[in-house]
Amino acid sequence: MMHGIIDTYVNTQGLSGISMLLPFINVALIYVALLFLGSLLLKYLWNITMPRLFKLPEITYWEAFRLILIAWILLGRG
Repeated sequence: MMHGIIDTYVNTQGLSGISMLLPFINVALIYVALLFLGSLLLKYLWNITMPRLFKLPEITYWEAFRLILIAWILLGRG
């Protein structure tokens, strides 16, 4: 009798290896999506502000991506 209850609990809880990783995978995907959206936002804001104010060149998407990575390294992610 007890053997059946334990098997039922383990099977209904989904305690497999991949199901335990799903929350971490979801968080990682959200961080990656935010990084790419942040790069797009930085590119847009840079290109409408900096060239007009300081006569700097416009930047590409990948340059904005690298600027965000540099800022994260220097200032922290928190």
